[in-house]
Amino acid sequence: MEQKDELRGLPHLIHFNAMLITGALFLAIVLMKYLGQSNSMFVVSFILLLSLGLLITSADFFIEGAKGLARRAGIAEIVIGLTIVSIGTSLPEILVSGSAAYEASQGKTGAADFAIGSILGSILVQITLILGIVVMTRSVKVRPSWLNRDGVIMLLAVMLLLFFVWPNNSLERWEGAILASLYVA
Repeated sequence: MEQKDELRGLPHLIHFNAMLITGALFLAIVLMKYLGQSNSMFVVSFILLLSLGLLITSADFFIEGAKGLARRAGIAEIVIGLTIVSIGTSLPEILVSGSAAYEASQGKTGAADFAIGSILGSILVQITLILGIVVMTRSVKVRPSWLNRDGVIMLLAVMLLLFFVWPNNSLERWEGAILASLYVA
């Protein structure tokens, strides 16, 4: 029997993912209500495994949806990866760093360090740990054109950040505007 390459629509993708997450959260709440009175290791382990399963399934649907979007629009998958997927995977860092930056503006000490540390730590983990694990399981062929274009852009972005931070150990709003507009460009 021949398997056809089915492109999932965005509504189907969102609907299935929402149903899956809602069902899993309901199961977790029921388990916590009736079995979690004693904080048993079984319940905690089950919820941890359930959460990990949801994360993997949601990531799979997100990637398939992004690839389907790229195919339908006739856009190279690398472009979708550099825009939609990268923003989707960076949203937790954006929220954490935004909250920390807000707290820093309110005068809380250490919040700005946390924001910068979160961003740099995330980049470090993605380049070293995640890429390292992927390459240990299966070698990855990198096209020279990607490395010449995207690698140079990434290196220039880090150098620009260092240029902004180095003189006075701070980032100003106009520097943030330049960094954000360079991503959009």
